[in-house]
Formats: sequence, C-alpha cells, structure tokens
Amino acid sequence: KLSGLDEESVTDLRRELVPVLLELKNSYIETYLQAHAKARLNAAGDQKKSELLKDERLSKLGRLAGIELMPRAQLTDFQNRLAELKTCFSLTREDLEKTPVCPHCSYRPAQEQIKLPADAALRQLEEDLERLYEDWEKTLIANLEDPTVKENIYLLKPDQQKALEQVIKEQQLPYTVDASFVKSVQEVLSGMEKVSVTAADLKKALAAGGTPCTISEFQKRFEDYVQSLTRGRDPGKIRIVLE
Repeated sequence: KLSGLDEESVTDLRRELVPVLLELKNSYIETYLQAHAKARLNAAGDQKKSELLKDERLSKLGRLAGIELMPRAQLTDFQNRLAELKTCFSLTREDLEKTPVCPHCSYRPAQEQIKLPADAALRQLEEDLERLYEDWEKTLIANLEDPTVKENIYLLKPDQQKALEQVIKEQQLPYTVDASFVKSVQEVLSGMEKVSVTAADLKKALAAGGTPCTISEFQKRFEDYVQSLTRGRDPGKIRIVLE
C-alpha cells in the first residue's frame, strides 16, 4: 500500500493504518509489562533479597568457607544466583508509550533468558540457603566426630576444646561463628586432605568407554576414578568434596 501511495490517498491510508499500529503497540506494551514483571523483583521481593543477603546463616557460611574442607563452590554458586536477581518496580505504561525498553533497568527479553520468574527464583534461593546451611553443618560435625580428628581436639587450648566439644554435643553450629572458631576448626582438620570432585568430571569418568554398560563395568569405572584421585595419599586422611 505504501509503494502505490499517491498524495490524494495519504489521509485515507493513515486512517486505516493508525488503529492497526496502535493495537500492535498496546499488545506489545502488555506483553512487555508481563515479561518485565517476571524478570524483575518488585519492592517486596527486593526487601526479601536484602534480608537474605544479611541472613546470619549466609554470614556463617561465608566465614566457614575459609575452612579448606568445605565445598566453597556451592556457596559461590548460591551467591552468584542471588546477585543475578535484578530489581525494578518503577516501570509504567506511560514509560512504554515513549520507549520500547524499560528506561530504569533496560530489560531486553531477547538478551535475558528467564528460566524462573524472579519471585519464584527468590523463594527457591531461600529454600536452598536452609538446605546449604544444614548440609555444611552436618559435614563439619561429621568431620569433627572422626576419631582421627577428635585426637587433635585435645591438643587445642581449653577454650578452643570447649567450643568444638559443644558443637559435637549439641550437633549444631555455635550461635557465633567467628575467626577464633574457624581457626580452631582449621587446626584440628589440618591433617585432612581435601579432594574435590565436580559433577562434570565424575560424569566423564563414568561415561568413559561408552554407555550403555554393565553394572560391573560401571562399578569398575567408578573405582578406577576414585583410585586416580587418591593414589599416593593416605586414605584415612582424605575427604572427598563434591563441588
């Protein structure tokens, strides 16, 4: 229609096209607002994110990450996922009447692949923090209860001994995880040797030789992989950490 346009039909064509374009624009605005709401935290979500960043459990995990045997990669992954959650609750329809992209956060749907709505991702992170804290707590207590490690506890100063013995007795981390506590744990675990295993490396080792495979082949691949990780080391002092 545009290519065959003459001066006399401009007004008629404008009258025909403008409603169509306005309908398309309004449809875009609605779709963009919905996508933006999924991709960004609102004011309430931003408040929850701030509270999660200040959560004492996260602070404790951050200090415990200084202990060599702890699976630091798990904490780093959690922190990265939390940091990736973006906040924007200023966008209005009026903004999109003037510009096709949010002027406050520059959200572009084609460039950000959203697997979960931001509020759902935040709820998942809240659950993950609780699970991560419990896992680290159990890991630390299990290592402190190891007979070899227990012997080292009695080589510490009385106040350090008391702190670690209380953790074993109560089966939970102390209310305050400070530098002194971390140092005590590091000292008693100093004889232990950390061996990190990633899911990708383990999968590669178990798939070596191809699949499907028999149970005996699968077991042998796993045993060979473990032996390759621990060869030349004292098995009693090795602690395998799944990163």
